[in-house]
Amino acid sequence: MTVALCLYCGSFKLGALVPCPACGHERTGDTGLDLSFSDWYISPVTLEALGGVVRTIRANAGDPELTLWTFLSYLNGDQVTPPAAHQAAVDTLLRKLSLPKVEIQPSGRAAGTPPAPPERTIRDEALSGLVLVTVVGGTAWLLMSLEQPVLALIFGCVGGLLWRRLRRRGPRTIAVQGTPPAP
Repeated sequence: MTVALCLYCGSFKLGALVPCPACGHERTGDTGLDLSFSDWYISPVTLEALGGVVRTIRANAGDPELTLWTFLSYLNGDQVTPPAAHQAAVDTLLRKLSLPKVEIQPSGRAAGTPPAPPERTIRDEALSGLVLVTVVGGTAWLLMSLEQPVLALIFGCVGGLLWRRLRRRGPRTIAVQGTPPAP
């Protein structure tokens, strides 16, 4: 699940495109902006620091829209033009507040480094096979006892295909206890 920063109050929310549970404010209306402040693009540590900036602005601004425009102006300076109704208040808040510099660190997802897959052991392989055989075999036996041989045959074939797919997942590292996995 994606963790995102609410740009109106500085709280975390689960999902970038959902209302904030803390302040109830809807998303900004700009999907790209909402997604940009999620853990898909920015590291969680940076999101926490940016959340502190938003909370500081919100405590002094009071108005959620003013908070949003002040935060965006803080990040982008002259590249953001707030609406005329908020321009003077944004400038005043930015001069008044002593906001920290936050270095934006990309998340591992944005940098193209996928999370490491969990290590599978021989025990995991055996258990997955055992569970599949038990479920397929038990269901086929039940169908035969209910005098449904065609369904039992179909289910047995589907189980066989699943087993084949499970075995053909491609090469993977299996660690044996006491030995490091092969590179």
